[in-house]
Amino acid sequence: MDIGKRLEKGVGHQKTLLFVFCFLMDGMKNDDYEVGQKKKRRGQRMHPSLENINLFDIGSLKEETVKDILTEARVLADRISTPICPICGHETSANKDSSRKLGWVWICKNKYRFGCSGKINPLSNTFFENIKIRLLDVFLLIICFVTKMQVSLVLEHLNLFRNRRGQPQMSWATIVDFYSLMREVTEIVASHHDKLLGGPENENKHFKKAIVSRQSEKHLKQYMALHFYRRTRLSTMKSLDAKVQLFLEDISLVFPGYGKKALELKKIEIPTVESEGISDKMPKTSNKKLLEALSDDDDVPFMDDVDGDPDWEDF
Repeated sequence: MDIGKRLEKGVGHQKTLLFVFCFLMDGMKNDDYEVGQKKKRRGQRMHPSLENINLFDIGSLKEETVKDILTEARVLADRISTPICPICGHETSANKDSSRKLGWVWICKNKYRFGCSGKINPLSNTFFENIKIRLLDVFLLIICFVTKMQVSLVLEHLNLFRNRRGQPQMSWATIVDFYSLMREVTEIVASHHDKLLGGPENENKHFKKAIVSRQSEKHLKQYMALHFYRRTRLSTMKSLDAKVQLFLEDISLVFPGYGKKALELKKIEIPTVESEGISDKMPKTSNKKLLEALSDDDDVPFMDDVDGDPDWEDF
């Protein structure tokens, strides 16, 4: 995946969100903030530090706390789930390594007895493989993505946040790359909901061409997949912590970790006549560069941002 190389650089909607971000950057808390009814996912524990999280206090999160949150959600590997050595087939164990992002690495237990050089990076085949920026910054980007914050707003205020910690500026390209990677997650997960996307006996065929057609442009597929994902998946969660937990679980399906099979983009069926008008539902703009950049930027409003859109089929 070429996007991994760009992620190594690591060096940049409204007035209400701007106000919220001002609080976020100062690490301020508001104990009276109502999160709303929380819905936990079945079979997956939510880390206590993620419960009731809100935009007023995420700036106070620490790197180690974020590691714990991501490990609990299975986005990061835990030390005790040791894989088999890829060289000799013997057991491995977690060993301290300060040069690694997690501070440890799996090493073959036969290293000292038989000289086996087997070593496994715990970030292999995860969402965080090859990244250079801190896990905390990536986690903040995930929250920004889930809450539909525009790239321009994220760039401005995340860099204010990093500046106060004495860290270098994050580039526009880095943020856009992470947003694009997160769109890939939503596209893959959305493609497995075939009953809603265009499978047999489906009444909602508008997404069919966007998700599964070989003729569709990549930006159109990702645009509609993300719209579908937010509308039918994230919107079922009432609180921020539940939305973030759900998205983290979906990330773990697409990037499951070393030696595990990942969820892949699913091809469903040939587009139907009912789905041919999907391009008419794209935002109206004369800016060709903007349309071409839909897969690289998130500054184009989605259909459900427009109240009472008469052309959009409700689910």
